[in-house]
Amino acid sequence: MNNEHALESAVGGLLDIPRSVETPSLVVDLDRVQTNLDEMASFAREHNVALVPHVKTHRTPQFADLQMRSGASALCVAKLSEAEEFRRSGFRTFVMAYPIVGEEKFERAKRFVRDFF
Repeated sequence: MNNEHALESAVGGLLDIPRSVETPSLVVDLDRVQTNLDEMASFAREHNVALVPHVKTHRTPQFADLQMRSGASALCVAKLSEAEEFRRSGFRTFVMAYPIVGEEKFERAKRFVRDFF
């Protein structure tokens, strides 16, 4: 390590962060992310279960794409608005974590299915 980088403690190890990165910042170790995704996909295959990660932990199409390319069969969403946003980003398979409540949201869900599928 030189003076241009700082080692920051993170769950599972240290991150080598360039000192030019302003804090606070979101720093992601993509190699570690991919390793975790691969491990979860392997676990799901070994146990013959579908891998349906919840998007609330990241709420980004970029991470959802990594999850789907790594073996997820669908994306789990908490709200209809999340499904709508991820559908606009090209995702097509969702599991709703919670029931849709209320006539207005139910009608919106019907439109979502009709318009996007």
